[in-house]
Amino acid sequence: MRKHDYSKAADAVHQVKALLSEKVYKYEDEVTILTAIQQESKIQVEMLKSELYERWKGMIQWTVPSDKIKDSKEEPENLKMVLKINTKLDKTDILEKVVIGMKKMNILKDSMKKFVEMFYTHMVQPIVENRECVVVSTESGASKVLTIEVTKTKTDDDEVTYPNPQDMFQNLDILLQFLNKHLLHVVIEDSSSDGQTYSLMNMMGSFIADDTLDLAVKQCLIKAIPSSHKDLEQFNTVIVATEEVQKRLVNMKFIQPDNRILMDYVQNVNTLFANKKCQEIIEQARILMTVEVHNTVRINHDKPLGELPALFDGEGGGGKKARKAELASESPISTDTFRLPSCLIRWGLQENSNETIFVYTIE
Repeated sequence: MRKHDYSKAADAVHQVKALLSEKVYKYEDEVTILTAIQQESKIQVEMLKSELYERWKGMIQWTVPSDKIKDSKEEPENLKMVLKINTKLDKTDILEKVVIGMKKMNILKDSMKKFVEMFYTHMVQPIVENRECVVVSTESGASKVLTIEVTKTKTDDDEVTYPNPQDMFQNLDILLQFLNKHLLHVVIEDSSSDGQTYSLMNMMGSFIADDTLDLAVKQCLIKAIPSSHKDLEQFNTVIVATEEVQKRLVNMKFIQPDNRILMDYVQNVNTLFANKKCQEIIEQARILMTVEVHNTVRINHDKPLGELPALFDGEGGGGKKARKAELASESPISTDTFRLPSCLIRWGLQENSNETIFVYTIE
């Protein structure tokens, strides 16, 4: 067996296991050498698995910020995530041999799940949820390096924080193209079907494709929908970009052709626009309902209105006016005549006019 040929090594241990499982002699349990061979076979299986795990870990190296730094809200932080891939060993590309060996030893799925979880958490989520995000793909010797840098800044409540949809799609495309070129292009035969094959990109898509597209729609695309008809026409560029990324994801085999998450969004953009407009109107109405629209004063016996003004102003005023004033002074009215019951008096401008309205509320 050639060095690092993990596929043939996996075939060999499976063949030995199959041979040992067959009954060849009714007293074979008493043959000590068979027991020793069985124990040695189990040891070789575990050793092969261990070496495959180590090769996989050696090819994929992560550098990510700690959770404490990520969740810090005290000061703005530049978060940097780095994925380094090196599939060369002794100047030989061992990626395919390791992947096929892991598949035959039934450890590929678990390893891919762990890798995909890291990829989704530390690369997909940052580019979909952050406005200031830079993605760079570089090469360093035999290693391929993918770097994401996110600028976390304190913003006002009304400041836009979601990423531009075109920029988000471009960054997502860089991520997936990088992995497809340097890691996930390996094709594997599906042992459960007759000659069917799939790639590691297919496998990753089966794990996170729906979650990734749902996140892109909810955290970026829906938030980017305008609330005016004028801006809605300009939003056509986002629709075109969405249709293009759908085609690229299908060609890359990250999603299946029948995946409708992005296309349903594009086709329902007018409905989403109407819903967003209605939501804004409802929010404005809620604010108006909580605003104090009238001035209010409380009137009671402990707070009288004060002295009444004179019935007639001006000097002179003989004749009928003088006679009325004389009669009024001869017949004084009760001090309670103009006293209001305990009440609230509200006043404000009537809608669509400059008239002042008064509202009395008897307690």
